[in-house]
Amino acid sequence: TPFNEQGCILSTEPTSCRGTESRSTILIDLNADSIIAMHNITGKYIYAITNLPLRGDSDSPIVSVCDAGTKSRWEIKPSIECTPTVMDNETTSVLTNLLSNSPDENAFIRDITFPSDEECGPDGIALEEVSIVIGSECFQRVHPDHMTIYDMTYCAEDMNPCLFDLPSDGHPIKDPMDIDMSVFFDYLGQSKPFFDEQVAKFSKVGRFG
Repeated sequence: TPFNEQGCILSTEPTSCRGTESRSTILIDLNADSIIAMHNITGKYIYAITNLPLRGDSDSPIVSVCDAGTKSRWEIKPSIECTPTVMDNETTSVLTNLLSNSPDENAFIRDITFPSDEECGPDGIALEEVSIVIGSECFQRVHPDHMTIYDMTYCAEDMNPCLFDLPSDGHPIKDPMDIDMSVFFDYLGQSKPFFDEQVAKFSKVGRFG
């Protein structure tokens, strides 16, 4: 795995490949405590990335949440923290049902895929940036990688500099964890090429929460 590769060696011991009866699965909640623990144990710089801009450019434009097969991610906030998007009743109803009935139990973000047998109303044709209030919660569409957790250690190593604006008084990859004990990496604090050009070199760990 990305977390033990430096100490991993090929073994010829007969016990190295046991049957499934001797294996166990450990599920780890990816929260602030577990991310910090992984850093302390492995020395890896692991972050949940935030503030990725939703709107794409001419090379990677975003599509409507109502397009069949479109996967969208929604940040969950208290309803008082957002203004719901004005939409026709049909679009509001379809999206509300998808978000409410999603099996995704993450407390911070929710992922849905728009089904091919559903349709939004006229307002859904070009619906990109959208917020919906359901009960006491607001669901706001965000970048599909918002709160995705990456191992960014590649950019912390001196031999593998990344394309960010390196300040003279600190390190943008090491400092959030080492100084602030933060598990979040703010995309807006970096130049655009940092994430877009380096993400292929990061190991995806999972979703926060």
